[in-house]
Amino acid sequence: MRKVVLATLLFLNGNQVFAAAYADESWRGNWLVGGSGIYAQRRGSLDVSMRYSPTVFGLGNGAFPILETDNLYSNKGFGWGLLAGYQLKSHGWTWGVEASVDWHDISQRRDVLFTDVVGLISWDARSLYKRQPITALSGRMAYEMAPYFIPYIRLGIEGSHDLLEVSMIGSSGAVTPINPLINSDSRWNWHYLAGVGVETPLWCTPMTVRIEYNYHSRGRPLIVNGTQGLAAGVVVPQAFTFRSEMHNRTQSGKLSLVWNFY
Repeated sequence: MRKVVLATLLFLNGNQVFAAAYADESWRGNWLVGGSGIYAQRRGSLDVSMRYSPTVFGLGNGAFPILETDNLYSNKGFGWGLLAGYQLKSHGWTWGVEASVDWHDISQRRDVLFTDVVGLISWDARSLYKRQPITALSGRMAYEMAPYFIPYIRLGIEGSHDLLEVSMIGSSGAVTPINPLINSDSRWNWHYLAGVGVETPLWCTPMTVRIEYNYHSRGRPLIVNGTQGLAAGVVVPQAFTFRSEMHNRTQSGKLSLVWNFY
């Protein structure tokens, strides 16, 4: 019984000392820099709609209705990043602002195979979605629940220059392959960023280690349109139009090493 009482008193006394240390802690701030290893996954869909010209193969209007396909995809890969920021600490709380630049190596080509609505021509829609370095500005709020255990949340915005390239290649059995059409769309895309993580000091050094999960919202879809004549071995020149739309969302995990300038 005495051991239990003694342990309880020691525990309470330790908490009082811990709380007193925070009560006496004044505001202090520091700059920081760091590097990150990243694993990212991007999910989205490639939506393709296609229509032949009204007089395709000499037929009248409405001979072939519009064809629409919706194809889900998922790209995964690794990357790396750099970060810099400033933070203020008081009473166990941390408020910080950070800028970061990340590179996600997950640009993989995807193929979608389909035929038109009457099975006349087979098509291969090849798409490649590229995202340039992602620049972000975010705020971070953390609380030191215990020494070496500092959970935090992150909210911010990020932007990147994205490119969608689509090629449509068709064939109709033994007939001469149809001329491919290649078109693209690119723009700056903006997203919101939300994350949670845990930070811990690295022994008795100015360095800390972070493990973090981030969700990157969908941006504006990239849309590719095109019209092309066909060379399918028929007498009358034909044409088709297509519209391709891609939007996606990304999630990533980060392992970061941060140096604090105290």
